[in-house]
Amino acid sequence: MSNTSDEQSMTPAADTAAPGKKVREFTIMLGTEGTGQYGRPWIATDWMRLGVRQYAPGRFRVRIEVTLTEIAVLNAFFPRSAGWKQPGDGGQRRYSTTVAGEPALRKEFGDIISPLFLQTIGFDPETDIGPDAPQWFRDLLRAPTETAVETTVNEPAVTTAPKQDLDGLSPAELLAIARAEHVPGANSRWGAEALRRNILAKRAKVAAEQ
Repeated sequence: MSNTSDEQSMTPAADTAAPGKKVREFTIMLGTEGTGQYGRPWIATDWMRLGVRQYAPGRFRVRIEVTLTEIAVLNAFFPRSAGWKQPGDGGQRRYSTTVAGEPALRKEFGDIISPLFLQTIGFDPETDIGPDAPQWFRDLLRAPTETAVETTVNEPAVTTAPKQDLDGLSPAELLAIARAEHVPGANSRWGAEALRRNILAKRAKVAAEQ
């Protein structure tokens, strides 16, 4: 890391594992070239490992390593249409993307991290946060749970467009619906087609669970 304002805020937070709780082993992520520049993952679960490296001043690469059984489940969170390399690209079993600047990095994770995402990856806040994860990232991981509780108690029901109405909507309207229906990873970089596809996929999943 270079001596920039990014470096200070990317400093690992203090390790706060609960006493007596089984500690997960956070081995170094080697990356495509095997250099180990990602260091230890910021998140490690039975489903995936997520790491970040700064490969140039103010430029970051995010890498999510998965196994073959998890790819179908995680595709909706890291779509190619949003700039994510996919498992199989270059012979690598990972998702990855590059981000310019820490504000953009924080926004990228803010768009991805949600109660549904954390549930999908089997996240346990007591064991799965890596010791190298900076404090702002840890705060993001806590926020979805707190927001979910507030939403359940305080927010009125959100009325969304019927399925047949999606084809006539603009990307901005589709994004509003996607966020209201908690579509994982929905963000302004998705095109109309990706938004419609992921809204319908989320609705199908909800219907199947009812």
